[in-house]
Amino acid sequence: GACNIGDLYLDDGVSGSELSRPGLDKLLADLKADRTISHVFIHKRDRLARPPRTSEGSDLEEQILDLGDTIVFENEIVEPKRPGEDDTVEVVTRNIEYSRSGRYSYELSDRVLMTAKVIAADGYRLGGPAPYGFVRILVDANGKEIEELPPGKKVDQPGCRVRIRPKYWEKIRVWLWIIEQAEKG
Repeated sequence: GACNIGDLYLDDGVSGSELSRPGLDKLLADLKADRTISHVFIHKRDRLARPPRTSEGSDLEEQILDLGDTIVFENEIVEPKRPGEDDTVEVVTRNIEYSRSGRYSYELSDRVLMTAKVIAADGYRLGGPAPYGFVRILVDANGKEIEELPPGKKVDQPGCRVRIRPKYWEKIRVWLWIIEQAEKG
């Protein structure tokens, strides 16, 4: 629940499209209050913001630079503009990067769904409890059963996936009976 621990500012669980976040707001307030802060380290621009409008991310970055702070990204160091200096290239670059970061969530969703589709097509579970009458089974890369997983047990074992298999035949018979009754009306 903390948004600030020492020199670390966090916004866990808050979308980067929100431009007013507890950690970000605290960072900006601290930068304004403490003029001895000279550098802000941010992994990538999409960690600072994934704004709905490109200009909003660029404006946010500009706020930090206007305070005289240097921003250090993973792949770039952005220094405050000196008076009279032309920053056209930096502004265009910044806008392109924030345009990309705004699309990040959509692209990530597409990648996750495509991966889930491949996993499901191979007959593996994507999560959740086994259907009525079935159990979850941990299998290795060759499909060999390793163990039956009790409800709620989570396993993250390299090269392994979860499949389901029927176990409780009396429950499955009830399930089939219900489907037959539904089809009969």
